[in-house]
Amino acid sequence: MRFSAVGVANNIGTVLTGGLAPLLATALLLWFDHNVFGVVVFVALMSGLTAVTVALAPETRHVEPARAAVPANR
Repeated sequence: MRFSAVGVANNIGTVLTGGLAPLLATALLLWFDHNVFGVVVFVALMSGLTAVTVALAPETRHVEPARAAVPANR
């Protein structure tokens, strides 16, 4: 279950940042009159989002694999 969640999150992040990033960067460059400020802010926001999600992910290093697959609220 954890690997599925990590895989889905990874692929969504890849699509949003990797797939749409060139289009968004071009739009931001045009919106900010060819100034890179908008692109820098976008990259900073995506980096911050990554840091928050990594910080909130539960640690399962010392949990047995069978127990890690069961949601905590059961």
